[in-house]
Amino acid sequence: MAAPAGAWKLRAELLGHEQDVRGVSNCDTGLITCSRDKTIRVWTPVDAKSYESSQVLIGHEHFIACAVQLPACPAHPSGAIVSGGYDRTMSGQTIVKPVINIWEAGGVGGALP
Repeated sequence: MAAPAGAWKLRAELLGHEQDVRGVSNCDTGLITCSRDKTIRVWTPVDAKSYESSQVLIGHEHFIACAVQLPACPAHPSGAIVSGGYDRTMSGQTIVKPVINIWEAGGVGGALP
């Protein structure tokens, strides 16, 4: 169902990625975004109108097409963020092998504050 005209207003702009954002999803602490800049950012609310980039996950060698948070499970007791790398050009040619990364809470590799 569409919102009535005027029912939506801009709450915040999240600035930090250096190239276009390819995906946005919610997570326990706020939002997750992924970009062609090869990074994933975890955003946490600062107040009612702003967010801050609380983590930057680095590890993909090429564009990131999507990222989502997984809830805690036996394989990932603290939960995880799963991201998928972009592997094709606009014409459909394969340029790199597809890659899926799994990021676990508390890991030290690839994360920036």
